Amino acid sequence: MAKRPSIGTEDRSNWRYEENGAPLKVAAKFLDLMKSGNTSARVRELSGLATTASLPTWIAAFKAGFSQPYLNELNLLSERVRYPADGMAYVFCLIAHPDQTERMSIGGPTYAWMHVVTLLEEEGEWRVHQVGEMASPAQVGKTAYSW
Repeated sequence: MAKRPSIGTEDRSNWRYEENGAPLKVAAKFLDLMKSGNTSARVRELSGLATTASLPTWIAAFKAGFSQPYLNELNLLSERVRYPADGMAYVFCLIAHPDQTERMSIGGPTYAWMHVVTLLEEEGEWRVHQVGEMASPAQVGKTAYSW
């Protein structure tokens, strides 16, 4: 299982938000590929789904495979896409019991453990850069809306 991230303190006041945006489809496809089993045989499918910079790391990870406890944490994608900078998006993946398959409604501010799928736009296409902790815009060479 992944290391539990600390609570974010970034200023989100100028982020953009979108329901069911294009990055969500890419994130879902990428996570489905991670959970598909026999990932070492599916490395070629990463092309066009992962950023150029992260592709070698993802190829190595897919060849090594992923632990089932970690994969069990990748089930509940938020439908809201967050844009902290131009050409950058976050899709939140809440960590819940693996048997939780129904939609969940969260009515207000709630603390929850999650993995963040960080996506970058490359050549007009959204691609996964990392899954786990939230990458800041500065870490990927972007200028944040409000940090």
